[in-house]
Amino acid sequence: MITKISRLKHPGVLRDFSWPADLPSFGRFNLIYGWNGSGKTTISRMFRALETRTAPAAGEVVFTINGAAVSSHDFSQATLSVRVFNRDFVAESVFRVGGSDVPPILVVGKESVEKQKQIEQLRKSLADAQTALASERSKKQAAEKVLDKYCIDQAATIKSVLRSSGSNPYNNYDKSMFRTRAQSMVEARDKETHRLGESDREKFLAQQRANAKPNLQLIAYQLPDLKALAETVSELLSTTVVSATIQTLKGDAPLSAWVRDGLGLHQIRHVNQCLFCEQELPRERLSALEAHFNAEYEQLMQRIDDAIRSLDKAAEAGSGLVLPNRAEFYDDLASEYDAAASALRGAIESANKFLRSLAQLLKDKKANAFSRLELTVHAPDVDDEAVRHLTQQSEI
Repeated sequence: MITKISRLKHPGVLRDFSWPADLPSFGRFNLIYGWNGSGKTTISRMFRALETRTAPAAGEVVFTINGAAVSSHDFSQATLSVRVFNRDFVAESVFRVGGSDVPPILVVGKESVEKQKQIEQLRKSLADAQTALASERSKKQAAEKVLDKYCIDQAATIKSVLRSSGSNPYNNYDKSMFRTRAQSMVEARDKETHRLGESDREKFLAQQRANAKPNLQLIAYQLPDLKALAETVSELLSTTVVSATIQTLKGDAPLSAWVRDGLGLHQIRHVNQCLFCEQELPRERLSALEAHFNAEYEQLMQRIDDAIRSLDKAAEAGSGLVLPNRAEFYDDLASEYDAAASALRGAIESANKFLRSLAQLLKDKKANAFSRLELTVHAPDVDDEAVRHLTQQSEI
C-alpha cells in the first residue's frame, strides 16, 4: 500500500513538498481536505498518473509503497492497482446523450464513452449521408427530366427531317428509339464515326430534300490498255522485211509509197501500160517492183494499217464520249461528279495523246519497212479507276 508522499514538486503551491517527520503515514482510510487552490487536485493527479502508469503531465513525485520509494519516472514499471475518480475521470468517462426531452442519459466508463462518441459521430455521418443522398436524388431526377426532354426534341427533329411517304422507319421515330441508339453509341464508344461535319450535314439535308430525278444511263466506255498497245506497236516497229529491194525506193519513202500504190492499181486493172504516161511497162521492171513489194512486205503493211485503224478507233471512242450533264445529278453529288468527270477527261486526253503518238510511229514505219525502229514514247500513268468512279456517281 501507499504509506506516504515522500516528495512532490509541482508548479503550484506544492513547489517543494517533503513528508514531515511528525506527519503520520497513510492509514486504511484517509481524508485530504483544504481550501480551493491548496493542492488537492494536484495530489489526485499524481495518484492518477500512478494508475495510468505514466509520468505526470507536470511536476514529479516520489511515493513510498510498501516501504520502497517509487519515483514518477518509474510509474511505467509499477504494479500497484490504483483507481482515481476525480474531475479528469469525469471528463473522460461520463458522456451525456442528448437529443430528446426525456431526462438526460449518462454513459459511464471510458470505453463506453468512446464507443458512444463513435455512435454519435456515425449518427451524424449517417444524417449527412442521407441529406447528400436526397440532394443527389433530386439532381438525378432533374437531370432525367432534362435528358427526357432532349430525347423528345431530338427525336421530333429527326422525324420531321427524315419522314417521307410510303414505308419509312423514321415516320414513327420517337424518343425511345433515339435514346436506344444514343446508348448503343456510348457503349460502342464510336460516336466520332457518326458525328457529321457541317458540310456533310448540309449535303445530306440537300439530298433528303431534293426531288427525285430520272436514272442516268451508265457510261459504256473503257480506257484502252495502253501498255498492251505499246507492246504491239513496238513489235511492228522492230519487224523488218527481207526482199529484193530497189535502193531508190528503199531510201525514198514518199516515192516508195507512190510506186506501191501505182503498182497495186495496175495489178487490179490488169494493164501493162503506165496509167501515168501511157507507155508500155517493161516486164523486167514489173518483176523488180513485185519482188520489192513482196508478200512479206504486204503483210507487214497490212498489219501496220490495221494497227493504225485500231489506234484511231480507240482515240475516236475517247474523244466522242459524252458525259452526263451536271444538272442531271442531285446537288449533293454534283461536286463529287465534277471531280470524277474531270479525272476521266484528263485520263482520256492523256491516253489519246499517246495513241496519236503510236499511230505516227507506225506511219513512219510504213515508210521504213526495211529498217528497225525503236519505240520512242512511253505509256503515261492514267487513272484506270476513273470510269468506275464516274459510274458510281451515276448509279447513286
